Amino acid sequence: MSTGLVERLEAAEVGSRELDFWIAYELGQLSDVVTKRPAYVREGDGEVALFDSAGRGLGWVGYHVSRPVTASVDAALALASKSLPGWEVSLAQRVPRYDETCAEWWHASLFRMRSGVSFGGDGTVSVKGPTAPLALCAATLRALRALHPDGIGAET
Repeated sequence: MSTGLVERLEAAEVGSRELDFWIAYELGQLSDVVTKRPAYVREGDGEVALFDSAGRGLGWVGYHVSRPVTASVDAALALASKSLPGWEVSLAQRVPRYDETCAEWWHASLFRMRSGVSFGGDGTVSVKGPTAPLALCAATLRALRALHPDGIGAET
């Protein structure tokens, strides 16, 4: 799995179809549509355009090909449950009180009950993000990265 994708999810302020594309690509969900790893992608009108490192177009992928996992709580929950069967999900929202100046954020935790695998010392993967879907996607990919350090899905 690309090392930068989780970090990009954690740094994002809002979800995007570009991030949705990269998640689907890294999980191998686009292997029948995208045969060569693009260097970068750009959101278009109903599609994601793919480019090589020289800026040459490699084609496009319609939005219908990948789910809006970075913008939809339902899609992010479906991704987590499909990618990590048997794992529990916890989402919490932190809203500042009237006298606080901190920003609102979401906290996503994934864990397995009675797990032999330990993440963070207690069997939990936790990520904080500005939206619930971004936090949940980042936590899902962190857990998958820990379970499959050599990569999953597409070539890395």
